[in-house]
Amino acid sequence: MKKYNLGVNGALIKSIEHSLEYAEQLRCEAEYVLYDTPRQMELFIYFESGRKTVEVLKENFSATIFLMDMSIVRDPGSFISTILQN
Repeated sequence: MKKYNLGVNGALIKSIEHSLEYAEQLRCEAEYVLYDTPRQMELFIYFESGRKTVEVLKENFSATIFLMDMSIVRDPGSFISTILQN
């Protein structure tokens, strides 16, 4: 953040851009591989570097799993709000 004078969101975007340089080294061969990524799905949906990272890491098939913290989903409104954020 200091090096590039970035805030939190800018730093997340920059980190995904930098991680693309090393994405090939993160690939592994197994029946199932789980990559845990930063919470913001928009990094991988709206930014080219995020989509390219997924392309490099996926093998034949990929899926996204979105986990919600049920402690913040206490009513229908907060559930819908959480779903719409992602």
